[in-house]
Amino acid sequence: MSCFITILLDQYIPKEKKEEIENYLVQIINSYKVGNPKNPATDIGPVVSKQAYDKINAYITAARDEQMTIISSKNEIPERGWYIKPTAIIGASAEMKIAKEEIFGPVLTVILYETEAEALQIANSLEYGLDGAVFGEQAEAEQIARKMQAGNVHVNGAPYNISMPFGGYKQSGIGREGGIEGFEEYLETKSIFI
Repeated sequence: MSCFITILLDQYIPKEKKEEIENYLVQIINSYKVGNPKNPATDIGPVVSKQAYDKINAYITAARDEQMTIISSKNEIPERGWYIKPTAIIGASAEMKIAKEEIFGPVLTVILYETEAEALQIANSLEYGLDGAVFGEQAEAEQIARKMQAGNVHVNGAPYNISMPFGGYKQSGIGREGGIEGFEEYLETKSIFI
């Protein structure tokens, strides 16, 4: 039994699946076309600013300095603009800055785990909890999803349902949008004590 868990764009994978996932990531990363966002063939455009570009590259450089496995696209990117190649960083620990913070760029952080309990503990230790996903045997994946501290959890690629409430746990926002809970944000409630 081994589930894949995602939260905060970190991917938690079983250690025994590391080589298989690395090979898969090479294929996926190299399939993305980076370029002008106005071109319909483009998958990934530039990041929002020079400041964002520098910050994202600093994460990648720090990971390289710490001897983590870096998988980066072999495809060409435009020379002009704030373009970053799709990148996966494998072998981060939950204590590292790259695993705790949102990168806001085409970078996936992969954390290896021994047991699902360890993966769940790492995922729930983050200060954010907006959206997550679990992939694995259905019953086991549903059980893990119930224990994840995230406002939304997708099991085995289940699509988002706009009739359900949307919002996060911990530092990922207050309140909910959508569903009955979203409507309740606009109501005035009165309590009268007699």
